[in-house]
Amino acid sequence: MIGRHCRVLATLLPALLVAGCSPAVQGSGSPTEAASSGVRSSSDAGAIRLLIDTDMGADDIVAIATLLREPGVEVVGITVSGTGLAHCAGGLYTARALVTALADGPIPAACGRGAALGPAQPFPEEWRAGADSGYGINLPAPAAPPDRRTAEQFIVDLASAGDRPLTILTLGPLTNIAMALRLDPALVGRIDRLVAMAGAIDVPGNVSPQDGGSGSRTAEWNLHADPTAAAEVLAAGLDLTLVPLDATNDVPVTADIVSALEADHAAAPADIVFELYARNGYLVNGDQYLWDPLAALALLHPEVVTVREAPVRVVEGDGLDGGRLLEDMGGASLRTATGADSAAFQELFLAALQRGDPRPDPFAPSVVIRVRAGGTICEADLEPSPAKAGLVRLDGSSDPSGGRTVAVFGLGDWTWEQVEAFTADPVFDEAPPVTSIASLLLAPGGSGTAYGEGSAGLIGVACVTGTFEAPIIRLAGPFELLP
Repeated sequence: MIGRHCRVLATLLPALLVAGCSPAVQGSGSPTEAASSGVRSSSDAGAIRLLIDTDMGADDIVAIATLLREPGVEVVGITVSGTGLAHCAGGLYTARALVTALADGPIPAACGRGAALGPAQPFPEEWRAGADSGYGINLPAPAAPPDRRTAEQFIVDLASAGDRPLTILTLGPLTNIAMALRLDPALVGRIDRLVAMAGAIDVPGNVSPQDGGSGSRTAEWNLHADPTAAAEVLAAGLDLTLVPLDATNDVPVTADIVSALEADHAAAPADIVFELYARNGYLVNGDQYLWDPLAALALLHPEVVTVREAPVRVVEGDGLDGGRLLEDMGGASLRTATGADSAAFQELFLAALQRGDPRPDPFAPSVVIRVRAGGTICEADLEPSPAKAGLVRLDGSSDPSGGRTVAVFGLGDWTWEQVEAFTADPVFDEAPPVTSIASLLLAPGGSGTAYGEGSAGLIGVACVTGTFEAPIIRLAGPFELLP
């Protein structure tokens, strides 16, 4: 039934990204100028001197937001893995924009090579497009240009400088770290420790053919994207702790976490993370985890994970098991996290996001559209009314008689009469040229919230039930968004 409703709305609203139908990412907002947060980056003698190596996925953004205002950490650099989710240009932009939004002063950022060190299956391009766009978050334009050094040279230079050893947190493929070790094998002695979100040992992986990957759910994506690099890093003799899916499976993105952020996202890190979740509904649909934030907090608070020593080796190649971790007496002896204290993690996680000042331009809707769908009704009201174009919040509720798809759309060049005529007798190969703003799939008696950008002009609301063969589409509206 859900799939059929998705097809009906895809016909009615060609650009519609129905929540729960497709893990598509909304387009990026235009960067705006903003001042630094005014929060001091730690340079205390006892602070961890930290390099973050990231591929700028959604959970990387969340992890970095927890760290940039951490008083016990001095983030001295960020490197983006070109073999991960984001390509270099997009990943560097988002990383530098986060620094501008959250840190007191610049933090240099560099990018590594875009090709794996050996045979590998890359991340699906549609996933990479979302990461390249920063997932639509409205971040300030970066205040500093990217560092022109290669990631590996940047890492070697950072490890050679400073009065304290370098700690590294890796949140993506290990390509940059492997390249730095190739450039300077003595680097091993200048790295205090490395914590990596990577792998799966006693649990299924997260790579599957449906993802466009070549895996059989034995590998995890960070290692699958460059198994050769993973093998080299694990065998290098570093003080290394792996935070694999075995532990991150204990920290899903829950409704409680999202509700807590919705109730209090005054501080800039919380506001950015809440905006990420609000603009990308698939991140809170029940199958996403706080992979990288757990690794970040395990680095600071080792007690949130249970750790054991195990000899581990990496399966190399671009085949079904590329990047798979196997316990093997011939492998390197590493610390691996086997589980997490989810309650302790959630408390630390939310506290980390609530540090410091708010954003100059916080995430807030221009208009709230409340929709009630049930039986033969599809009712909507706007607050305020009249409302201005901008960020739209859709609050939808369904009566217990059945689930419904609810969508807000812009009319574009069509008149309301044309939309009414279409919904009375849908012709699937003649979809109206309307535009998606926000949408929800509601369970019977359920409710939900979605966000989207609405342009000036007429908008409407559609409530859909029935089947693909016999859809029932009810309308509410039209309404006007003022310039």
